[in-house]
Amino acid sequence: MSESVLVIGAGLGGLECGILLSKAGYRVTVLEKNAAPGGCIAGYWRDGAYYDTGFHYAGSVGPGETLDVIFKQLGLGNLPWQPLEGEEVFVDGRRFFLPFGFEAYADALSAEVPHCRSQIGAYVDFLREVVQSPLRHFGEGQAMPLFSQSARSWLEAMIPDPLLRKVLCGASTRLPYAPELPLYSFAQVNGSFIQSAARLEGGGETLVKALVRALEATGGSLRCVAGVTALETEDGRVRRAVLEDGSALEADIFVSDLHPALTNALLPLSALRPAYRKRIAALRQTDGFTGFSLRFCPGAFPYPRRNYFLPPAGLFFSVPPEEESALTADILVPGTRPDEAQRWIFAFDALLPGLAAAVESVIVSTPKTWENYLGLPQGSAYGIAKDYAHPLSTVLSPRTPLENLFLTGQNLNLHGVLGVSMTALYTCKEIV
Repeated sequence: MSESVLVIGAGLGGLECGILLSKAGYRVTVLEKNAAPGGCIAGYWRDGAYYDTGFHYAGSVGPGETLDVIFKQLGLGNLPWQPLEGEEVFVDGRRFFLPFGFEAYADALSAEVPHCRSQIGAYVDFLREVVQSPLRHFGEGQAMPLFSQSARSWLEAMIPDPLLRKVLCGASTRLPYAPELPLYSFAQVNGSFIQSAARLEGGGETLVKALVRALEATGGSLRCVAGVTALETEDGRVRRAVLEDGSALEADIFVSDLHPALTNALLPLSALRPAYRKRIAALRQTDGFTGFSLRFCPGAFPYPRRNYFLPPAGLFFSVPPEEESALTADILVPGTRPDEAQRWIFAFDALLPGLAAAVESVIVSTPKTWENYLGLPQGSAYGIAKDYAHPLSTVLSPRTPLENLFLTGQNLNLHGVLGVSMTALYTCKEIV
C-alpha cells in the first residue's frame, strides 16, 4: 500500500504539495483549521464585492515560463490569466512607465535614463539569467552564492545613478527597507515580474478553487475545520496529528505549511533539541502591511491593466467581470498605518485623477489582522526575513530534525506565488 501523507495547512504551498504528492502515488489528506482553504491567497466577499488579500498578480506566467510550467504540472494549465501592460513608478516627481518583457522593459527605461543604457542592459541580462534558470539557483546549497550576496550592495555597484536605483526599487516593497535582503530574493522576484505579469480573473478565489479541484482529481482529499493542536512523536518520528475535536490521524509522512515556529509549537518539548527551537524562534520576521481595500462606485473608474507604485505604497486592482470599470483595488503600505487611508487615496488621486471621487468605501487591515486570521507571526507579509550575511540560518531546508516531518511555504526560501510554488517542488523532491 502507498504511504500516507498529512499536510497541515491548506495555503498555496500546502495545496501544491498535496497535489504533487498525490500525483506521485501517496495517499494525501490536507488539513485546514479554517472553514475554507487558501490561506494568504484566499480572498473574501463583503456586501457583494470580492476583495483579494495576499494575491494580486503573478510573474513568469507566460507560455513556457517558470510559473506556467509548475502550474501545468499541478493541472492548472487553463487559468484565466489577464496579462498586464506594465507598471508605473513615481519617484522624485517623475512618472516612469515600465512595460513587462525584458527587451521592452530595458528599452523603455533606457529612453528615460539614456546615460545609463549599458547598466540597464547588464541589470536586465542578469535578472533574465536568474529567472530563466531558476532551479540552477534554487534549493539548499545551489542558491547559496546568490543568497550570500547583498542585493543592496550589488545594486549600488551595478547602478551608480541614484535616480535609476530608486526606479528599479520602486516596485520592490522590500529592498529600500531591508538592507539584509539577499540578491537571489531580489533578482528572482523582480525578474519574474519583468519577464511577464498577469492578474487572475476572479482573483485568489479562482486559484484556490482550481487547486482544490486538482487535489481531488489526483485522489487527494481536503478537510476544513480540522485544525491540528499537537503532533505526537515516537522514536524520532511523528506518529499522529491530534485535531481540535480530540480525534487523531496517523500517517507515514507529515508536511507542515505553517510557520516553522508554529510547527515546533505542535511538537512535544522532548522531540526537538532546545537549540533548534531557540534558533527558529529567534529568526526575524519580515514586516507586515496595512491594506486599504477600496470599493468603487459602479462605472466610476476605468479598469487599468497596470500596477502603480508610489514608494513605499503600491496600488493593485482586481479584475472586474467585464474589465471595463474597476470594482475593487488595494493600496498596500508597509507597517501599521490604519489612520492613513485618506492620505494614500489622495496621494494616488494626484497621479490618477478621479480615483478619490470614485471610492465608495474602504476596508482597513493591519499586520494584526493577518496575524489573527492567518496565523502569521507579527502579521509578517513575506515570512522569515532572509539575511545574506546569515544564509545558512535564514534560508531553511524542508527537512526538520524529525525524519518524517517536512516544511513548505514562503518561510523556507522565497515568497510570493512563484517562490512558494518553487518551494513546494523542493519539498516534494526531498520526500520523493
